[in-house]
Formats: sequence, structure tokens, C-alpha cells
Amino acid sequence: LVDRYAVSLAEDAEGLGRVAAVAGGGVNVGTNQATIPPGTATGSHTHVLVYLESSLAEQSTPLSFALRDVYGPGARDLGHVGLDGDAARRLQEEDGADAVAPAEAFRRLSPVSSAVTVDTFTFVGCYMADVSGAAPGASATTTELAGSSPSLCAQACTGFEVAALQNRTCLCMQAPEMDIGAWDLVLDEQCNTPCDAWDASDFPVLVDYFASLDGFCGGDDPDGGAISPWSVFERYDAVMAVGQGAVDRTRGLWWQVVLVQAFTGGGGTSEQTEYANASAWQWHIHASSLLTGVSAVPLHRLVDQPLGVLVEDEADERLVN
Repeated sequence: LVDRYAVSLAEDAEGLGRVAAVAGGGVNVGTNQATIPPGTATGSHTHVLVYLESSLAEQSTPLSFALRDVYGPGARDLGHVGLDGDAARRLQEEDGADAVAPAEAFRRLSPVSSAVTVDTFTFVGCYMADVSGAAPGASATTTELAGSSPSLCAQACTGFEVAALQNRTCLCMQAPEMDIGAWDLVLDEQCNTPCDAWDASDFPVLVDYFASLDGFCGGDDPDGGAISPWSVFERYDAVMAVGQGAVDRTRGLWWQVVLVQAFTGGGGTSEQTEYANASAWQWHIHASSLLTGVSAVPLHRLVDQPLGVLVEDEADERLVN
């Protein structure tokens, strides 16, 4: 069994010139983050390598991640990364190169706290349920929101593990208490209600695009019955430990790969009424606002395997792995 991760710097992906990158040479299994000390000189090292270790041996072929300057010279402070790097450079040029440091230019364009907390709610699908019965669980609460948006529902569900949204009705639930068999996963198209309360302070570049989309604020039951479609969001359980996230300055987003124990719905079969029997570990791409940390739900995607490294390709304005 693997009991440790050895973290190293090396001159290539195979381990040439390998040296320890963290104190003690590595971290124990169960650790979600290994920190390379600030100021560590990379020298000729071009890769970070992660080796799996057991009490018997070390993995011969490591996970390899190429070192890359993602943010560009002089703008490495994530607390001041704005949405428009070109505008920051223009401001710097107007005031004189010596008068305004790059970080100050970003700060003046769009003040961003370096202590932004990422909203962990992740879109997991459209579900049909009759919430008038036992489906939500004993401690579930219902809130009528001022507008329809997943971010308002997430705020209402502080302290809860699962949020469900149907127009302006927000349902907050604890997963272990839910009658999972009462929730049926259906096609996303059945959640056809557009959201009308996306906030431009969260997504200045994307707010109009998000407002044009269906699928994230529930839907109407075509038969007019008690069973109706809900857009469901679950908090992610972990972040990909050996992969980096990516700053998307074009859209003002933070991208990362997360792990969610998402319930799959049981349709009432007895063996699937318990959460542990009706859930599956899933990898998702999660996006959130650089400015406020609010989840960019329309951009969340289920993936079939973990992605090791996310990088923004600024030339083509896309996210690459």
C-alpha cells in the first residue's frame, strides 16, 4: 500500500538531477497539499515530480509536472490579478513604468482580496423529486429567494451539504438524511428555467452569457404534478492533490479539479435509499469567480478521470490540460 508521496525537483520528467522539493522529502498519504518553500531556487530544474512510496519500494515512474510561469513577469500576486491584463499594462504605461508597480495597476483596475473563499458547491445534475415527503430529510430547510440563481441558493445553504434550486425556491439538505431513492437523475434539458439573478460583481465578463442559459435553476413539471425538476449542487469533498489550478484572467475565473461524492438517484429501489449505497465518487472541473469565489456553475463539468494540470492558454483564450 502507498503510504507516502515523495516530492522532488528535477531537470526532466524522468528525474535527472533530482532533489527534494519539500521538507523531509515528501508528505504522508492523506495530505492534500505539499508546499515548496517560497524562494526555492529552481536553477536548472524544469519539473516537479511526485513519486508514490510504500514500505517496500518507490514508484519507478513518477507523476511529472512541468514548471511554467503562468502569470507573467511582475504579476504573481493572485490577490491583485485583474480581469484585463492589457488594461493594467496600459495604466502602468500612462503613469510611467516607475510610478506604478504591476500589482498596484491590477489593484486599481479591480480590487481583489487575497483571502477570497472558494464556494465549494458543484453542479451535479438535474433531478426529479417530490420534496413534499421524506425526500429532503428531517433537517432540510426551504427558502424563497429574492431572485433565481445558484449563488443566492448557496448563500442560503451555509452549513448544508446539498442545495437544490427550482426557480426561486431553494432547498438545503444534509446528504446522509435524504431519501436518495426519491431522487431520479434526468436529462439536464428538463431543468429548463433560466436564472435571473446572476450578479455582475461576481462575473463582470460572463453575466450576460450566464443569463441566457437554461438548466441551472430547476424546471417545471410538464404534467403539473408534485414531482418536479430540481437543479442540484453538492459540496466537493477534495481538490486534486497533485494538480494545479489555473487563473483565467480573460473571464475572471479560478479553475480547479475537484472530487465529489455525488448521489446518483435511486428511483425508489430499496437498496439505494441510503446515501452510501446510492452515491459515486466523481471528478469535476470546478470554476469560481476570481473576485468573490462564487461558483461559476454553468461552467462546471463532469470528467471521467482526474486531470493533473490545468493551464490557461492565453493566446487562444482556452483552458488546456
